[in-house]
Amino acid sequence: MIFVAIMNICFAAALPLLKIALGYTDPMSMVAMRMLLGGGLLLAYAAIFERIPAWRTVPWRLIMVTALFEVYILCLGEAWALERMSAAQASIMWSLLPLITACIVRVFQSKSISLLQVSAIIIAMAGSYTLIDNPRFLISGWSVTGLPEGVMFLAVCSAAYGYILLEQLACEMQSVIVSSGLMMVVGGFGSLITGIMYQGVEPLSDAVCNQTLWIVMIGIVILENIIGLTLQTLLTRRFSATFLALSSFITPLSGVFMGVWFLGEPWYSRYGGALGCILCAILLFYQEEIRKLIVDGTQQIG
Repeated sequence: MIFVAIMNICFAAALPLLKIALGYTDPMSMVAMRMLLGGGLLLAYAAIFERIPAWRTVPWRLIMVTALFEVYILCLGEAWALERMSAAQASIMWSLLPLITACIVRVFQSKSISLLQVSAIIIAMAGSYTLIDNPRFLISGWSVTGLPEGVMFLAVCSAAYGYILLEQLACEMQSVIVSSGLMMVVGGFGSLITGIMYQGVEPLSDAVCNQTLWIVMIGIVILENIIGLTLQTLLTRRFSATFLALSSFITPLSGVFMGVWFLGEPWYSRYGGALGCILCAILLFYQEEIRKLIVDGTQQIG
């Protein structure tokens, strides 16, 4: 459980750095740079301290599909939509992640969740809504065309399906570092090619020559790519996709508390209510998952 919390806290800590990076470059250049850098570092580490698998033994088709959903569609779609919609609206969209994941798991893996687990998801969603500072904007702030919201919803669906792909990838490849590194590099090259075709080489060259951006990018790579995404791949071996999706509610909650502790932002009593709801939901879902595993006799979670 502690690694689940560390993963989501790293994602939360990377969010302000991502916003800073988007002030210096475009989404496609940012995704390409951080994925190629993060994936390259992971593969370099594996080449030095681990044994790189033979080229023919790598499940390249699964690597490419995972990179498509977990890196390309997710990261590019989220970054593009965040420039055109509020953080509150994005939070509402991402609160649907556990429900969408449960539906996808039901369709592709024929696994269902109990009524108690559904209740836990609803409790977590209710708690996350209390974090929104301006609920009225949720009604009046939507775009006319609905395109940013549609792209963000596509990114959420891509993240949900990505959990299943990461679970398969972690099972087929022994080294999580190699699988994560290959996924990032393939997704990074896809973003790089798309950026060059869509807007030319100039935005990317400007980003590469920006020293301030590189400092921010190193922080993003350490927090999100090396620690966060690698832990996410590793944890799919132990926890279900729906539980990991539910635990993502820790990310916005951690962001709120980091703002209070490190930036001196005001504390509201509703933050305590959100903390209670989300922790209660995670514990309920976790206990039910343990019960199912004990009944099935397939695995024991300590």
